[in-house]
Amino acid sequence: MYALNTVDRSMRLVLEDAITTNQLTIVTAFEDRRNDSKIGATGSKQTTTNNTTIVTIVEAPTSGVSRQVHQITIYNADTAVATITVFYTAGATDFTAFTAELSVGDQAYYEYRTGWIVIDSSGNIKTNLNEGAQDAVGNILVDSASINFTYDDTTPSITAVVIPGGVDHGGLAGLTDDDHTQYALLAGRATGQTLVGGTAAGDDLTLRATANATDGDIIFQSDSAPTERARITSTGEVQINAGPLTGTTATPLIIIGGPDAGDDLTLRATSNATDGDIIFQSDSAPTERARITSTGEIQINGGPLTGTTTTPLTIIGGPDAGDDLILRAASNATDGDIIFQSDSTPTERMRIVNTGSVVIGTAALATTATDGFLYIPTCAGTPTGVPTAFTGLAPMVIDSTNNKLYFYSGGAWRDAGP
Repeated sequence: MYALNTVDRSMRLVLEDAITTNQLTIVTAFEDRRNDSKIGATGSKQTTTNNTTIVTIVEAPTSGVSRQVHQITIYNADTAVATITVFYTAGATDFTAFTAELSVGDQAYYEYRTGWIVIDSSGNIKTNLNEGAQDAVGNILVDSASINFTYDDTTPSITAVVIPGGVDHGGLAGLTDDDHTQYALLAGRATGQTLVGGTAAGDDLTLRATANATDGDIIFQSDSAPTERARITSTGEVQINAGPLTGTTATPLIIIGGPDAGDDLTLRATSNATDGDIIFQSDSAPTERARITSTGEIQINGGPLTGTTTTPLTIIGGPDAGDDLILRAASNATDGDIIFQSDSTPTERMRIVNTGSVVIGTAALATTATDGFLYIPTCAGTPTGVPTAFTGLAPMVIDSTNNKLYFYSGGAWRDAGP
């Protein structure tokens, strides 16, 4: 029950919006009792709304009287939905007693024993009495650049949607928290990180130096110094070094195939079906020093492989006194020949056959030939020195003074004529 027990207390009502056609009608019933008597006098009031202007629906009592409100009926005679708010007014303060949204033909009814209900035009009691409050909340909530509010009267519900474009990422709390381990942390993660390109068979991981049209290098560093350990240049060259890529004598490039016994180091020229050469260079010029061709030929030279008279091919067996240079035809159990060629045709000049024979040339010489001969050393006069012995072999020499051919056998030089 609403009790108006002082001269500054009353009941008032206001519409949220102006009416469309007709003002709402209001009927109230109350009982006045003097404070010194149990006998009361009943009274009532009939009035209408005044759009968005507050109207008094139960006046304040006179001094010494307590006015008890028994009934309030508010009928929506308009042709549109109307939202009402009923106030219990004490002095200059309006306290919201009831708010509701009334459809056309609805009436809000208050009875002091049961409280407020809303009855529709068919006489049914509505169960949603908070519509007016929801409308009020909906009016308070204002859209912004980051949040959009949607108020659905039929549900009723208020939906707040965050607009990503209106959210400043720099303004979010916890930006430095490492709580998204599914993402790479560019500043580094204490436990280390693994980047995985994809989840399906054959997925790739692509590292791109720049989005600009001008190529850049992809650089690999191993610490915070930072120390550069590898680089894929913009021209496609892969540079790897145990120290700075410029290289020093103290930090040479070392490539190791693996840590275990028998591990291999494989160098492959291309992943394409068409073979390419593997090229070895010694400086930044670059100067080519060796090449493994696509046909399996190994070319080694002290200068360009095209060859010049000033940069002949030099093969040295070792750096120490007495070191040997061994040429072996094959590592297989089946012997092969050692072949000497003189040009890129290639022209064979000599062959050491796998049975031990030494063959000079590949065909008979013409009687008019000027090249292709086996040259035997000469001495001016009869040879007298004792040659170094090789078991089963005999040396030969030509006496150029007497035009004789000598061979050493049985501890002495033998004249072979003429």
